[in-house]
Amino acid sequence: MVCIGLLSLNRSVVAAIGKNPVSSANKAKQLGADILELRIDLLTENPRDILEELKNLGLPLLLPTE
Repeated sequence: MVCIGLLSLNRSVVAAIGKNPVSSANKAKQLGADILELRIDLLTENPRDILEELKNLGLPLLLPTE
């Protein structure tokens, strides 16, 4: 198990999401991802709308700023 702060990850799988973020995130969850990294700089859709949809997956979400 790996811990990031207070967050414990079972398999330590991170899915980096850029293109087709919602469908990619769903697929990553099905494949066992513990956490999602959303690349806002690669989005072609409204980031706020995408974030709302990704919240429903129940996985922690990383949003890199640089």
